[in-house]
Amino acid sequence: MMPSIEQLYQNGYLSDLDFYFARTMGKLGQTDNPLALLAAAAVSRFTSMGHVCVNVHRIGGHIIQTAFHNRIGTALFQTAMAHRLNNQFNEAIKGFQVVIQRSPKDTLAVRSHFLISACYVKLNDPMSARQILMILLNNHEDSDVRDAAKYRIAWIDIETGHFKQAMDQIQLISGTDSPWLPVQELSADLTEAAALPEKDPALAGALSVVPGAGYVYCGRYQDGLMAFLLNGALIWAAVESFSDGNPALGCVISVVESGFYIGNIYGGINAAHKYNTRQKQTVIDRLKSGFRIGMSPSSDKAGWQFNLQHDF
Repeated sequence: MMPSIEQLYQNGYLSDLDFYFARTMGKLGQTDNPLALLAAAAVSRFTSMGHVCVNVHRIGGHIIQTAFHNRIGTALFQTAMAHRLNNQFNEAIKGFQVVIQRSPKDTLAVRSHFLISACYVKLNDPMSARQILMILLNNHEDSDVRDAAKYRIAWIDIETGHFKQAMDQIQLISGTDSPWLPVQELSADLTEAAALPEKDPALAGALSVVPGAGYVYCGRYQDGLMAFLLNGALIWAAVESFSDGNPALGCVISVVESGFYIGNIYGGINAAHKYNTRQKQTVIDRLKSGFRIGMSPSSDKAGWQFNLQHDF
């Protein structure tokens, strides 16, 4: 089916001058033949570009071919989006990859890179999510797209608790005064996050030589007290059994106590890891609630527009 000049105009393939020139020529020639109108629009378009000698048949075919090519790309993109919305992330990734392979430089291909990355995040594969954006970063020349890719890579690093790597990516963004990327605000928050106190698991394990001390070091005072009392009671019971001439009971209690004692050391180390994870997750949740960014084609289809939500 041949697209009409109205459809081509609405989708941005014809300018105002092209469209109204074709309409005027149709009225003057008293015809509404779609091919004739398309030929007139093609003449207007290419002569305005300096092409005085125009092959109408070739140019008209080029416009139709371009329109159908973009329609197919849009259909493929929308199919991939449908898979993504239905949480079929592997199928969505395959669909977006086809879009990229068809036209690596157009707006749908750029969006597909970001959406593939988002799918990989949903699949708990941050390395692949980062890698697809690095490919976009290395192959695209538009500074806004490159900065958006760096910003999203930084967020992947934030979401995995790698604040130093995120800082490195933020510092690579070309403009610190960008109106749509809050680089300075996020950089300040990441500096604060990197300075958060952490508990040393090795030190927690060493302190647990005294039962419960590792827990206390990590702020878990009740667990520390329980570990101290339980281990202390078992040690006292074992000593009393040996003192009362009951070595069999003393050995049994000692074996049981050794299990609790080792568990106390392991618990202290684990408490330090949990403390650090909890601290990072608190920062991640706070940052995620404060900064949100999206991107879409601009209204004139000539570039990108970025949408930012920053909660104060």
